[in-house]
Amino acid sequence: MKINELFNVSGKVAVVTGGSRGIGEMIAAGFLANGVKVYITARKEAALIEKASELSETYQAECIPVPCDLSTMDGMEEFAAFMKSKEEHIIPLADRPMEILEYMKGLGLSNRLIFQGSKLNRPISDMTMSKLVKELGFESDVHGFRTSFRVWVQEKTNTAFDVAEKALAHKTKNRVVAAYARSDLFDKRRKLMNNWAKFLSDDTAKIIPLVMTK
Repeated sequence: MKINELFNVSGKVAVVTGGSRGIGEMIAAGFLANGVKVYITARKEAALIEKASELSETYQAECIPVPCDLSTMDGMEEFAAFMKSKEEHIIPLADRPMEILEYMKGLGLSNRLIFQGSKLNRPISDMTMSKLVKELGFESDVHGFRTSFRVWVQEKTNTAFDVAEKALAHKTKNRVVAAYARSDLFDKRRKLMNNWAKFLSDDTAKIIPLVMTK
């Protein structure tokens, strides 16, 4: 038997704690480079998500972020709940995304990709938006879009808390509540997403430049 076959890990699954930086990141990278599906954990959610996207793009492998602290019992329970609840999350599209889909359909492309990547028959990388944000000079990350949405819902709408949380695919931590609240609130989320799309496309919005003074 060849040595590379004896220690072949391709197709396996690994969990790497502290995988967003340092030694944890190096271990995750090593696994990904050899065809392993990797779950990385850390306390800081935004940095973890960005690192997982970066590693996935670099090694063309599946790196999944799970924000939790596995050094604590609560963190282990959160991780276990994540692994058990990998349920499908259906997202209602607003009217504008539907118009884009219809337009792309009319182009008669040879594949089913909406956003074609630089490689043939491959979608754009999940790092594309992050790269664009940085190239535009913004000191922020893509995860901030989710935060912006949540703040808008909280401050500018009367949307119920559970509808807003469901729109972000957040899980209900209270097991009793989760056992009874089984609706995906699809119709209410569709209305919410349409309102969000209208807010984003509002031409009357004013952009006020912030100039630092000495």
